[in-house]
Amino acid sequence: MNDKDQNKLALEDRLHFIGLSHKSSSIDVREKFALINENSSRVCQLLAERFGGAFILSTCNRTEFYISSKEPGLSRKTLIGFLAQELSCPLSLAEEHLVSATGLKALAQLFRVAAGLESMILGEGQILNQLKRSYEQCLPYCDALLNQAVQRALAAGKKVRTHTTISRGAVSVAAAAIQTIQRLLEPKEIAEQQIMIIGSGEIAKLTLDLLHSQGAAARLSMVTRQKPSFLELRDYRGIHNISYVQFKEFLPQQDIIFACTSAPHYLIGRADLGRTESSKALCLCDLSLPRNIDPALSEDPGITLFNLDQLNEEVESSKIARAGQMGAAGSLVSSELERFYSWYNYPLAAQMTLDNSYTTG
Repeated sequence: MNDKDQNKLALEDRLHFIGLSHKSSSIDVREKFALINENSSRVCQLLAERFGGAFILSTCNRTEFYISSKEPGLSRKTLIGFLAQELSCPLSLAEEHLVSATGLKALAQLFRVAAGLESMILGEGQILNQLKRSYEQCLPYCDALLNQAVQRALAAGKKVRTHTTISRGAVSVAAAAIQTIQRLLEPKEIAEQQIMIIGSGEIAKLTLDLLHSQGAAARLSMVTRQKPSFLELRDYRGIHNISYVQFKEFLPQQDIIFACTSAPHYLIGRADLGRTESSKALCLCDLSLPRNIDPALSEDPGITLFNLDQLNEEVESSKIARAGQMGAAGSLVSSELERFYSWYNYPLAAQMTLDNSYTTG
């Protein structure tokens, strides 16, 4: 059956979604379904050969399969059995944790994911790039329906971020710190500053990612007890790694310092900074608990100090603002879904509602 003939199928028979995410499963379950690039291509090819067309989106928070069926009657049981076998997962685990939908609800899932409405951090923008990369990888296995679905989902995601403020504002303390500093520096750019990050945990990594994305790597130093593996594994060109035993020698050279360790005491005090009346302005961000920077430094002229409580206030404000945009974002998604239905040449059934309900085991 070719694409023209397949279009005669109702969307309910044609388009299928099955997968899991942070909303339905814990990380120990999600990792059993996670797919690296090579395995993702293999499974996508097998799905396309078996059922007609396939698109896979696999990130740290979700693994989702979108299938365009050649024939009517494709069942959830058939899909789960196929995936359990190909992913070497127990059938009982797949039946318990994989959620599924068909037709409009399957399409709505893809559009909502692209819009950031299904993300752990509401409205986050990273999912769009992940969706693009997955589409490039799965392109050989997407038929006309899936090509249109993914392209229109990407367009819907961009429209939501353009016409609403759902992606604005910091939703992590690291992002809040960087945004706050950038406002303080204007019109200068944070990438022009000499920056030090102390630590190698998750907050330090996130801070590094955010600064690197803004072009700050050339003047950025990481302080760790040993050379961190994430610097070896990822492309952070230009970053200077400083040994923990030496970092205080470099403190006076910095414009911005992020402290992100689990040390139970202050790592930076007044004596460590070597400040004089002519010292340049210094911004300190203490993202640690217990605190790593002596709070008394906030009283020193030329020093601006931010702590977790101050930054968390901005994060919570941003989350509330983003949540307030869900209605507008949802309306845009619904409008794009109707446009897709028009392309598919079937009227949007008046009784159909996007209630985001799925079939589970």
